[in-house]
Amino acid sequence: MMGRLNSKSVHVSILVVLSMLKMCGCGSDPAAPPPPNDWVSQQSGTLRTLRDVSFTDANTGTAVGYGGTIVRTTDGGATWVSQVSGTNAGLIGVSFTDANTGTVVGTSVEGDSTFIEILRTTDGGENWVRQLRENRGGNYLLAVCFSDANTGTAVGNGGMILRTTDGGTTWVDQISGTRQGLFDVVFTDTNTGTAVGYYSILRTTDGGANWVSQRSGGWLMSVSFSDTNTGTAVGEFGTILRTTDGFATWTQQRSGVYSDLYGVSFRGPDIGTAVGGNGTILRTTDGGATWVLQSNSARSGYFGVSLPNATTGTAVGARGMIARKTSGGL
Repeated sequence: MMGRLNSKSVHVSILVVLSMLKMCGCGSDPAAPPPPNDWVSQQSGTLRTLRDVSFTDANTGTAVGYGGTIVRTTDGGATWVSQVSGTNAGLIGVSFTDANTGTVVGTSVEGDSTFIEILRTTDGGENWVRQLRENRGGNYLLAVCFSDANTGTAVGNGGMILRTTDGGTTWVDQISGTRQGLFDVVFTDTNTGTAVGYYSILRTTDGGANWVSQRSGGWLMSVSFSDTNTGTAVGEFGTILRTTDGFATWTQQRSGVYSDLYGVSFRGPDIGTAVGGNGTILRTTDGGATWVLQSNSARSGYFGVSLPNATTGTAVGARGMIARKTSGGL
């Protein structure tokens, strides 16, 4: 899946990631009537797995994946253009704060060493600059979120949390309080953020100076908050958890599927999409009180989703899959 650096190819590190995330899911969901499918496939121009996607408006988005893959659209996905990342790393997370300014995180392997990598662009991906490449003793980065052009947080396995307040010129380690893997992170402002991972949910209200942890009861792969108090986390075996009080209590919602869910995105407190294994795409318009299966036609998994507005969404996944939705209903 990934380009080679030497006799030990980069894909070794990603196989570790895939094993941890259990990307193959847990089998097909129970028989059910065919779901409505208004998600239209788009041509990404790559067969490499795409792991994350970030849209800043209905037309402008960037997706990243294995082998240093970065693809970009400015016409809502009618065309996707490959960009030069300058790395063979497995790129796992991407966050854009406007059409031009974005950050990507990933992992590469050279010999017996594993390196975390962070890339940055300020011109819409015409040029990507490596900000960080470090050996963290086998640890790797899995997600990144910027609340504004300067302030961002990246998370990874081993409880790793890195923070920047100068647009990535410097990254500072924070104390997460856990050694477990952290798979996703979201900030609603510069101070208030939530990270999810292996049996844990972490919360900060002071920009990461302090992180408070609680047990989640399972693997959580992705999290999305529409405001400081209202958030949704998704994970293994179709798990969906919802909070409306910031962090204090989480309520389990009925997803109707058993496939692992890898990505979730909300636009406002009510409208959201979750994606996962076996081509699963779920949609809610009532804050998760009901989730409707919109697509399971793809045999491979979707790993990331981005909703730039209430009616438009883009999901990315295995073998360069990209699916686009432009209608708002169920």
